[in-house]
Amino acid sequence: PATNLLEPGMEMVTNSHGSQVTIDGEDAENMNQLVRQVAYLNTREFPAPGRRRLEMATKITCMDGTKRQVPFALSGILVCPCRNQQSPSVEPRTFQRIRTIKRGVRILQT
Repeated sequence: PATNLLEPGMEMVTNSHGSQVTIDGEDAENMNQLVRQVAYLNTREFPAPGRRRLEMATKITCMDGTKRQVPFALSGILVCPCRNQQSPSVEPRTFQRIRTIKRGVRILQT
């Protein structure tokens, strides 16, 4: 999420793997905006397709100091297979050049 939405007294922490975000604050609307900006980022060039689990736990501290747990939200993100996966292609002429280079390059031809 964008850190410019953090107000004084708010805190946002991400774990070292980037797989968990904790947001702590008092302004409910601002918290909603921050939660809406949480995004899934796959760092692999060609991610493995499949479902990624998304969990959201919410705890509320009331004005009298009591704490309430909001029902756990569970969802998922579907990563689709890459359609544009291209493997490098080499033209047959390139193989010919490689063979020539391996045999050695003639400097002077007679």
